Amino acid sequence: MPFMRTSRAVLGLWACVCLPMAAAAQPSGFAALESLRAQAGFSQRPMGIARLQRRLAEISLEQPHDVPLTSAQRPLAEVPLPRILDAIKNTNSTFIAGGVRVHVFGIKSLQNSWFLGFWPENSANPILVRGKEMIHHWPFWSGTLHPRINGESYSVYIQAKILSPMQSNVILSPKHGPRTVFTIAQLVENAYEAGYPVRIAGQDYRVFYNRDFTQNASGDFGGYTGERSIVFLYKDGDSAKGFQFFESRIPHGTRQILVSTPSEESSDQNASGNGLTLGLRIDYQGNLQIYYPAPQP
Repeated sequence: MPFMRTSRAVLGLWACVCLPMAAAAQPSGFAALESLRAQAGFSQRPMGIARLQRRLAEISLEQPHDVPLTSAQRPLAEVPLPRILDAIKNTNSTFIAGGVRVHVFGIKSLQNSWFLGFWPENSANPILVRGKEMIHHWPFWSGTLHPRINGESYSVYIQAKILSPMQSNVILSPKHGPRTVFTIAQLVENAYEAGYPVRIAGQDYRVFYNRDFTQNASGDFGGYTGERSIVFLYKDGDSAKGFQFFESRIPHGTRQILVSTPSEESSDQNASGNGLTLGLRIDYQGNLQIYYPAPQP
């Protein structure tokens, strides 16, 4: 039904930041699917796409595609990773709770579920709540969450706009006082501006360095895993597109370079199957070095 398709589109809007995406490009078509099935260790047994995706993600970790540093020229750009860890907390989408400024952003778990983040400036960690419980579009569906932020109770919901999903409103209403309203497009724009700028192949990107987190048995925030991801974003109208690398896959303090073409994901679900082939390594000081065109073995 049309409104159900739209609800899925609204749920996908937060793909703009911190995306756990596959680290290698994948072929398409029936023949390619059979090839991927074989690569993943499956024969003719029935299997779901989620199971295939999980196995392919494991394969991307098992089969590194590294080349010697000697095969590369100088890096195109360097990003000071320690300086930009959790830079999303600097987004200009803010409101005041308990007398403290709070930053608002969208983020995804390792299970690929999106969360709404509230990061008070007096806190070392954000408050993360599941986004799918906040979709509100009467009479089709209705959802509201009630997080406590700096000691204050809030009602938070997303007023979905079927024909213009990027203009859907995120509404934060305290028990006492005026409510705060952001559009999805505003949150995307402000999140993008918080990233570290680099320019690759004539395209402006923002780089993010984020802690990965998982969900518990109830689907809520289950804690940080100790792993981190590096995300490249670029703007496409009022939406954002991007791709992600797991830090653990990038050579660190060695004379090797990871060469990879990640899948691309979009904040408006118009994703492309083709990402950007980059060479990446992390030097001894913790700086991400970006090579483009990617070096060849």
